[in-house]
Amino acid sequence: MQKLKPTDFYETPPEVFNYFNKEFNFNFDVCAEIATAKCPDFYSLERGEDGLKLPWKHRNWCNPPYSNVVPWLRKGIEEMNQNNRFSVFLLKADPSTKWFHDLVYPFASEIRFLKGRIRFVLKGEPAPWLPPWGSMLVVFDPNNRWNQEITVGDFK
Repeated sequence: MQKLKPTDFYETPPEVFNYFNKEFNFNFDVCAEIATAKCPDFYSLERGEDGLKLPWKHRNWCNPPYSNVVPWLRKGIEEMNQNNRFSVFLLKADPSTKWFHDLVYPFASEIRFLKGRIRFVLKGEPAPWLPPWGSMLVVFDPNNRWNQEITVGDFK
């Protein structure tokens, strides 16, 4: 079972998810809490479902625990390569990390650095602070694996 930190429970604000859902039409949230799942179909540790051990669906959303993104990225790559699954990750924008150079840059079909900072949500309320980092969207698209696009874009 994964060890989570308190900050791993910050959720994606609905307006951010809805903005990207219009573009990508997600049908599964692979890393959710029951109260904050972004899709009707989801995995949650609260129900004993570990998204790292179970198969993903076709169009996946993942806002993973930021304290441990590596296994989630590996699982997304595995699902893309072995099961033809499409996944989008909301991550801390930090191209200085090893995981960015080992798992994001070589495998993502799109890396979208988002303008501004996202005010995440905790227990249904906007966080009292903005994170000290920006965010990026990372797309693993089995139908577009070899044409990587790196952009800067909005989430509003």
